[in-house]
Amino acid sequence: MMNVEAAQAIPIATELQNNGQEKTARSSWPFDVTALLISLVALFTGLDFWRHFFLSYDRILCSFGILLGLLVAVMRSTWQGEQTKLRMLVAFASYVIAGLLIVIGVMFASPTWCGIAFAAILAGWSALRIRGESLSQPLSFGFVLLVPFAIEAIARLGGFEWLEAATVQMTSLLANAVGMPNARMGKTILFDQGVADHFSTIGTWDSVVGLLGIGFFCILAFRRNLVPASLTSVLSVVVWIALRSLAWVALSYFSNRNETWFPWSVGIEMLFFLIGVAWVVSLDQFFSSIFNPIHFE
Repeated sequence: MMNVEAAQAIPIATELQNNGQEKTARSSWPFDVTALLISLVALFTGLDFWRHFFLSYDRILCSFGILLGLLVAVMRSTWQGEQTKLRMLVAFASYVIAGLLIVIGVMFASPTWCGIAFAAILAGWSALRIRGESLSQPLSFGFVLLVPFAIEAIARLGGFEWLEAATVQMTSLLANAVGMPNARMGKTILFDQGVADHFSTIGTWDSVVGLLGIGFFCILAFRRNLVPASLTSVLSVVVWIALRSLAWVALSYFSNRNETWFPWSVGIEMLFFLIGVAWVVSLDQFFSSIFNPIHFE
């Protein structure tokens, strides 16, 4: 008798679940259309920012890593869950904020604000659609889209120039540590056989921005928590400094050995970028395993 009642209850529960999903889909489609329309307006009004940002290979690579990581993170998310009023309120508030940012950008002729609106749009849409996750998880997807604007802000504040100077200093100290004669002149280092002058942090394949894109891909695709994510971001910069210093010292060593200076080339750029990718991914995996909770078993 109990088995018969259970068998009859299964189709009823399935039908109620399907009806609930259809009702949720019907109630959410206006938010999807609104997100699409606001995104088109934000893209049109903020087009000048994106034209300027995508002028260099490293920024394209960084954006590709972020978008690919977002795609993997969204696909791995749990979509089925309860559609609460809080989520709908968060989505509505995010769209309002995006609209205000677009208005501010148009009024002050600043396409940057229109581009930032994408972060609010994605945060609102993710909070509404990815219902099986904690609300903080989908909201964080929107914050990741602020990385290009953070890069532009750091560039305007002179952060990359400071990083280049620190890398030159690190290279000189490393050369002194291994007993290699050198003389520092501004952002260049004079070795016996040649001059180390390639310390650019942006605008090249092996730039720090490209490695940051790889780091953010690992953070998003592997769903890192706050501490491992912060370590991966910081270590992406540390890896770039270490690689650039080791590269110049190694080139100087082999140049002294062969009495022929090896100039910096695209091939060397790509080689050390691939080494940097391997380092960043390995360090991300290492620290994520350290901060993973140990199972009781």
